[in-house]
Amino acid sequence: MNAYELYRSLRKMGWYFLFFVPKIEASAFAFTSYAALRKAVRKVLRRVELRGFNALEIIAIRKRNWLGMKHVHVTVHPHHVRRNPYAHDLDPHRRMKGIWDFKRIHQAVNRQSKHVKAI
Repeated sequence: MNAYELYRSLRKMGWYFLFFVPKIEASAFAFTSYAALRKAVRKVLRRVELRGFNALEIIAIRKRNWLGMKHVHVTVHPHHVRRNPYAHDLDPHRRMKGIWDFKRIHQAVNRQSKHVKAI
């Protein structure tokens, strides 16, 4: 089933199939093509999960021989399947990561104050 057919069947069931533009790529070397492909797909899956998505669409798989080793490069687009059409829940208690970095707050204040020349 391609992505469009999957989208249509999910919409009939009331689910949304969200597409995200930044592609994710991974490469791997191994002695066999199968092992290299398995390693590359594991890397891609790990990166997709770290970004918080639960589905992916493989766009390209490129295989090459390099110095007797097999090299595989996998390119995917992340997708997310949800009940609502929004990428993230609108939870007021959700804590954003990296906003409150108190260790470097003085550096940020100093950088901003340098730009003020006169009032």
